[in-house]
Amino acid sequence: MQKIYPDAKSALDRITWRIARHGQGGRHDSFLIADAKHAWLLETAGRFWAACWIRNGIVTAYSAAGGMRLDTPRTAARRSRTS
Repeated sequence: MQKIYPDAKSALDRITWRIARHGQGGRHDSFLIADAKHAWLLETAGRFWAACWIRNGIVTAYSAAGGMRLDTPRTAARRSRTS
């Protein structure tokens, strides 16, 4: 059963929580998560992930160029405690 989230950010938070906790079994994937107002590009590798908020409908940052935030289970948990 698919879970429906109220917006793209909520879906991104849940997906990254699951990736940080369970990983993807060594897979490397990219996802586009969008709602009517916002979009996120999510890149994953194992338990690591990087997310980029797409502004004005254009992705100008790539993970290799350092334009995306890399999170691990530890940094994601620390960030969620402070927000």
